[in-house]
Amino acid sequence: MRNLAGILLGMRIPKGIKTSNWAARELTAAQIAYAATDAWACRELFLRFKSLGLLRSKPPESAAAPGA
Repeated sequence: MRNLAGILLGMRIPKGIKTSNWAARELTAAQIAYAATDAWACRELFLRFKSLGLLRSKPPESAAAPGA
């Protein structure tokens, strides 16, 4: 996702915090900011893919959940 954000959104998400202790009882302010940026970038990438017509409106039949 980091490379896609760089290409399509013109921004790079720093990865230093990515390797910090996410199992800690309390997250640091930097971890919270990283998680928020990551979530925002995912949404922005989705919207960009949608605007470029790169998303299917429905998943193919073979990708449907078993028994659905």
